[in-house]
Amino acid sequence: MKAEQVDFISSYLPLARKAGESFRINPVVILAQAVIESGWGQSDLAREHHNFFGITAYGKKNVWWKGEGIELGVHSLRFRVYDTPQDSFMDPPCLHPGGRRQQQPAGFRPFHLIQPLHQRSQRRQPRSLPHLADKALPTDRENFTNHNS
Repeated sequence: MKAEQVDFISSYLPLARKAGESFRINPVVILAQAVIESGWGQSDLAREHHNFFGITAYGKKNVWWKGEGIELGVHSLRFRVYDTPQDSFMDPPCLHPGGRRQQQPAGFRPFHLIQPLHQRSQRRQPRSLPHLADKALPTDRENFTNHNS
């Protein structure tokens, strides 16, 4: 694993954990999506505008997104601009459809969602996502491994 990848995990796993606790989603899933969408935090959108998930600037403002957007090119979509990386991790509509926190049933584990992400990532960046599990909480690592075999 490259030093930049280790730095990304060290920097953003705590944010993924906070979002995961708030929305009852495994932080490894959240971090894996951030890796895929932001290219390990190296995209212009992530570095300059704190948007780690490629979220477009549509929908209602909320506590995490103040309504600011940026177009990255002439024919670009308008993307959300966040004040902080934490705002980006807490805001993605996929975590709270319709702007509301969704209560999941006890024992809900969205591992069926990470399998396609993992397979897609293996084609692009071999062996990168399993290392995320190594850096996660022990229970996260166990659940990731059990559902990813």
